[in-house]
Amino acid sequence: MQPGNLVEDQARMSCFIRVYIKESLAKNMFNLVILKNNNTLTY
Repeated sequence: MQPGNLVEDQARMSCFIRVYIKESLAKNMFNLVILKNNNTLTY
């Protein structure tokens, strides 16, 4: 195995993880906003 491939794989994985975390955080924020809006509508 060449060192260059290992570095590329690590970079690809870190990029994928970063995108995954960003998307999950965005979904959580979106859900929180919806919950807050629902609470304000029901009360």
